[in-house]
Amino acid sequence: MEESDHTLGLISSFEAVSQGAPGNRTFHLKAISQRGTATIRVEKEQLNSLIMAFERIFRLIDDQADHHSSNKQSYSDSEVAYKNNNLDLDFKSGNMSLKYDEISSAIELIVFGEVQEDNQSPLLTLLLSQKIAEDFVEAGLEVYGAGRSKCPLCDTLLNPNENHICPRSNGHATALN
Repeated sequence: MEESDHTLGLISSFEAVSQGAPGNRTFHLKAISQRGTATIRVEKEQLNSLIMAFERIFRLIDDQADHHSSNKQSYSDSEVAYKNNNLDLDFKSGNMSLKYDEISSAIELIVFGEVQEDNQSPLLTLLLSQKIAEDFVEAGLEVYGAGRSKCPLCDTLLNPNENHICPRSNGHATALN
């Protein structure tokens, strides 16, 4: 794989954020490192897929830890020379992928831009410690699940300040709590 256009290195803060009213929310990922910041706009389902991918990586790490007791080196951001300093990126993501580096114990998040051509290099690469990634997953699940409530009868998403006439109640509108 080609080198990415931008590398933030080891991330000190990585979080999922949503803005807007339920039903009209926008989602983005905020990454901060010594090299700069990145705001990556994502779809709600991309956020969910990323959370699930991190959970699979955690299981892989646990499985490898059970089978190996190797001497792991921790990653140091000062060991790598970057071509881009003081980054301030804001873009809509396309494909994203994760990989785990056993030697450095870092999880690498590779982000491509919204429009992806054949053999295109990644737009951004981030390195996360397992602790930062675990905190992201925990908080990200709350952000993902904090949307509109569902009708208890038909599972339709309820819009605030709108009456819901549930088909399962035979067309009779009732106040749903």
